[in-house]
Formats: sequence, structure tokens, C-alpha cells
Amino acid sequence: MSRAKNGLAQDHGKRQRERLRGRIEENLILLERGKLDPPADGNLALFLLSDGKINHKPKVEPSLSLTMFFRRYRDEFTKGAKEANTHYTEKIHMDHLERVIGPRTGIRSVSMETLQKYVDKRAGETGPKDKPISRVTIQKEVGTFGSIWNKWGLQQALVSGPAPTKGLVYTKSKGKAPFQTWQQIEQRIKRGNLSAAEQEDLWESLFLGLSEIDECLSHVKKTSRFGFVYPAFIDQRTIDAWSGHQTEEMRKRYTHLFPDQQQKAMRLIFGK
Repeated sequence: MSRAKNGLAQDHGKRQRERLRGRIEENLILLERGKLDPPADGNLALFLLSDGKINHKPKVEPSLSLTMFFRRYRDEFTKGAKEANTHYTEKIHMDHLERVIGPRTGIRSVSMETLQKYVDKRAGETGPKDKPISRVTIQKEVGTFGSIWNKWGLQQALVSGPAPTKGLVYTKSKGKAPFQTWQQIEQRIKRGNLSAAEQEDLWESLFLGLSEIDECLSHVKKTSRFGFVYPAFIDQRTIDAWSGHQTEEMRKRYTHLFPDQQQKAMRLIFGK
């Protein structure tokens, strides 16, 4: 039985060698007739075996580690192209990506599966005050990774193809509480059964009426030591959060409440 198997194997090997020799002889004839262009400095054997399609050994592109990929981005990306706070946020995102994915992971080996594991791992972690990492935060971190990959890594030929960020599945996070007045929040807290974090979430949804905003601003105007503090005290985003402004149209509707703010700012700058 073993002799029969050995005989079959020998016959198969002989047929393979004959086919290979036939291909080489055929390609040599084509080379002599000028049908194939010989490689200038390539491997002739490889050229003939591939029917003239390969004239050099394939090169394996080295893959930078995730740490080196991010380091080169920080060192080589055009200085001043982004605001300082953007660089600061990117640094935080890159630190999380390195920590979870692994600093030695080759950037070319990062796949959709790699990023999905990152998303799942981050969703199970907690941030400041033991609050779960929000879906929005994780999406921003992945967005930073995708932006660096697509807008810089591709141009530097450090990666190939678009970042594998499409199709990722994010866990549904608890939405923000609806806007509530000061009185409503206090009543809810008095009923109990709320953790410190849950109480903070409620205060994040505070809605101030116009009279309460006016009272707040009046207090700042009376107690501030410097005149420029009052007009600059309230950031527009804070006003939006307090008053429920969600569109530019809604903001413009209430600009008449501060008619002298622009004039005061101009006087502070130009001294008029």
C-alpha cells in the first residue's frame, strides 16, 4: 500500500516539474521573440516563473508601531495648522488608543475588528467621578484616529486605504436629562434615591428663566472688581444651556437683552 502511495506521489511530482519546465521554455521563446521585456535588474527566474508579471522580489512594507505612528504625526504635522486645544484633545485621545490597542501594535495591522474591540473596552470603562465613558466621547476618539490615518498617514504612505472606522457598533448611552428648572431639580433631589453623579447630571440640565439669568448677571456686575468681567462673564454656550437656546435664530431672538454689551467691549478695546 505504501509503495503504491509513493508511486503516485512520484508521478504527481514528475508532472508538476514537466509543467513548470514547459512554462519556462515557453516564456524563454516569448523573451527571444521580443514578446516579453526582460527585467533590467530583476530576478530572471522569478520573471520567467511569473510569466513576465514580476521582475523583482515583492517588498514587504514595514509597519510602524502605534506609538511611533502617533509620535511621527505629532512631530511632522504642520505646526500651527491646528489650535492648541485641538492638539491637547488629540493627545488625550491618542493616549487612550495606545493604552487599549497596545503601543507596539503595528499600524497596518489595525483593522475594523481591532477598533470594535477598542469601542467595547472603552464602553466598559469609567471616567471622572466614576461616570461611564459616553458614546459621544468614544466616537470622538475613534474620529481622531480616523482623521490622523486618512489626512496624514495616507499622504505619508504609512498606511493603505481608508481608516477601518466605518461600520463600528457603539453601545447606546443614556441620554441627557431634559431641561428642568431649579425648583424641579431640588424637588427631585429631595425625593432621594439619587447618587452624587445622578444629582450632578440633573444640575447639568438646569434651565434658568430670564429673571434668574438677570439676577445672576446683576450679582456679577455688582461684585466684580474689574469692569470687563461682566460683559465677558457668561460664555454663549452657558447661556444656551441655561435658557434652552438650540439654534442661532433663538440666540438672536434674545440679543436685545444685552444691548450695550458690544459698545462696552469696543470701549474696553479702543478706549472710547
